[in-house]
Amino acid sequence: MAERKTKASRISNKAHAYLTEKSKETGITITKLIDIALWIEDEPQSNKAIKVITDQEAFKQPAIGQALEAPWVKDAIAAYARDRLPKPPKAVMDSAILINFLIDPEYPPVKYRKDLLASVRKQMTEDVNEGDKYPNWSAVYTEFFEGHEKSHSRFEKYFDNRIRALINVGILLSLPTADNQAMYRLIELAADSEQLVIAINKIEPRTGLVLPSITS
Repeated sequence: MAERKTKASRISNKAHAYLTEKSKETGITITKLIDIALWIEDEPQSNKAIKVITDQEAFKQPAIGQALEAPWVKDAIAAYARDRLPKPPKAVMDSAILINFLIDPEYPPVKYRKDLLASVRKQMTEDVNEGDKYPNWSAVYTEFFEGHEKSHSRFEKYFDNRIRALINVGILLSLPTADNQAMYRLIELAADSEQLVIAINKIEPRTGLVLPSITS
């Protein structure tokens, strides 16, 4: 089966109305307008609607320039740029999260999100090899870790994404709490996955790592 070249996503009603209007004006599909606005695709020269436009710069200004100024497009571009920044492998983040459960003497191990986040941040930023080129993971991925201590930082969003991934595959369970603080419990982790978490957690920070997935 051929792979689909598009994916469903949600945008606001205002953004959809704007794109629909521009699509009718230019003859370009909404999908291609978004790709052009994000610089993923050049203007489609084969499109009949483009051929009748003699002044490409004049076209760019109203159809693309205005789109780039739309708040949702700016947010999308910023998110795309964030995702493109090199960051620790998923297996490294997953292991930094799960090691907290494996070393907990209580059963079943339960952890507050705030405590997990603090622990993973410490693992990523605390020197483990003084004098080495990369004493910690934040030294390997300096740009990604900029402002990591701030709320909603790239690091914190990555952490939350990995928590969701571990929940989705049935490794962690999100628990309700009376004080409305996020809490998670380890449901199940196979013995070989436990050994993988322990081994990855001991890896010295460096670039170019290709690691097996814990969530697959």
